This record gives sequence, structure tokens and C-alpha cells, in this order.
Amino acid sequence: MIEKEKWWDPNMSSQEVDKILSLDLFKDIDSSLSANIYKHTRLLNYLEGEVIIRAGDFGNSAFLIVAGNVGIILPTTVPQGMFGTAVKQPTNWFKEIAKLWRNPSYPEVRSSKKTISDAIVIHTDDDRTRVFVQNFSSVVEQIQDVIINLSAGDMVGEIAALTRTPRTAHVIASSDCLLLEIRWQAIHALRKYNDTFRKRIDTLYKNNSLGALRT
Repeated sequence: MIEKEKWWDPNMSSQEVDKILSLDLFKDIDSSLSANIYKHTRLLNYLEGEVIIRAGDFGNSAFLIVAGNVGIILPTTVPQGMFGTAVKQPTNWFKEIAKLWRNPSYPEVRSSKKTISDAIVIHTDDDRTRVFVQNFSSVVEQIQDVIINLSAGDMVGEIAALTRTPRTAHVIASSDCLLLEIRWQAIHALRKYNDTFRKRIDTLYKNNSLGALRT
């Protein structure tokens, strides 16, 4: 085991590490991969209605659902700006969201006087900026037919993380959930040494060339 100071999240407990190592993705893993697990994975809690990924974002991580449920939503199936639009400079991100929310076609936020707090809730927690969809249950009622539901054991974001391309869909926590964030370095290592994972990635690459999601 590498020094804890070199872990991605040095505050992870031994119980959390045991949980990661017990996941199917890491069962029977080669000992040479252990450094990648400690340095490039971390457990994150998301609350219902929290935005995990936004279409247009660039990211270098994938997310494995450990517990709970998430929903994938194509931006073409919902009103423009419902979950914000990614911009290059983080300092301008909230302004961009506020601008998009001023003229929404979605009935839950139809007033032109809505401020950013009426549309979403933003909370900074340590090194994380957390974005929540306001009135999430009402939003789900309106768009439930276009949500692709995923549960424990499913993964999102691996193709975009590996190819460094923009995310093509929004990913929202449909319930309180626990996710394992996996940086691209660990994804590469897993693909090399885990046959099941490699086949999954290769299939996704093939599907992606036909226009499937990259999230």
C-alpha cells in the first residue's frame, strides 16, 4: 500500500478502502494495480437532485454507482439550459447558468425574474462545488419519459474520460447515492488487466462510433 499522503483522498477510512476493494470491478485484481486504486479513486456521496455530470463539461473521471440510482438525460430531450451549459472558465460558470435560466421554456421556472437560487442550489463543500436541481421531484415528473435510469454496478463517463471529449449527457442523482470516482489513469490500468472491463470499454467505443453516449 502506498503512503496515505499520496492517496487521492487521504481522508478515506480503512472501511471505505475495503468497500472499494470489495467491488466486482476490483475483485481478483493484480497487486500491481493497487497503487492506481489508492491514487486515482475516491468515494463520493451525492444527494437526490444533485448534478453529477453536465453535458458539455470536460472531465477526466468516470463514476461507478456503488449504491443508489442516477439518471442520464440527453440535452436534446429537455429545455435548453435546464442543467446549465458548461463554459471554459469556472469563474463564469454560475453567470452562464443564471443567464440560461432567465428565459427557460420549462414551466417550473417560467418567471423571467428568477434568480440563480430559484433554479438551482449551489453549495461549496471543501474542494467540491455541488449543484442541485431545485424542485427536483417536480422536474422528474415532467421529464421522466426521457430519463435513462442506472443503478448499483453501472458506470457512466468512462469514454469521455478516456477520450478527453466533452460529456454528451447530463447525469443527475435520482436518489441519495454513493459513487466511486475513477480517474482516467485507473481506467487505463483496469482496461489493461481486467478482461471484463476491457470488453466493456471496447464495446462502448464501438457503440460510440455509431453515435452512442459518451457521458
